[in-house]
Amino acid sequence: IGNFGSDAKPLQIGIACKNGILAHKLAKLGFSGNHDVFEKKPSFYSAFFGNENHIELTNQLKKLGTPLAFINPGINIKFHASCSLSHRAIDSVLKLVEENSIEISNIRKLLVSSSPRALEVLRFNEPKNLNEAKFSIPFVTFLACKYKSVSFELFNDNVLQEFYIEQF
Repeated sequence: IGNFGSDAKPLQIGIACKNGILAHKLAKLGFSGNHDVFEKKPSFYSAFFGNENHIELTNQLKKLGTPLAFINPGINIKFHASCSLSHRAIDSVLKLVEENSIEISNIRKLLVSSSPRALEVLRFNEPKNLNEAKFSIPFVTFLACKYKSVSFELFNDNVLQEFYIEQF
């Protein structure tokens, strides 16, 4: 959560993807490692925690892949170009403005309530940059009201400036 709204957030995801691709390519070339790196002493665990009390880690490792996360709970496809915790608010606003033919010029104030967890993550009420805007309920609901969309193309400096000029 600490990196949400910063350059580090998309970077860490990019690095994880790059490492997955690299691991796949190396495995195809026959690159190998010890199969018991977590259980064998000295273990991978002891390199980070300085002791060999790795029974809890071993028990956790036994759970890996049972079930695989992409099977249960399954893959979640994001329909908006913002933090997934903002999607309920976006969908609610989109439904309201579309069903009632509401234009942004007719909105004086928009109150959005959400879960404590979502409010903790979506903490940028006045986003200073586009990374923060992805974690901003006021910004994404502005997009939903004005553009009837929260697409990738709308996360640009011009629209961020519009947000500050036209916000309700």
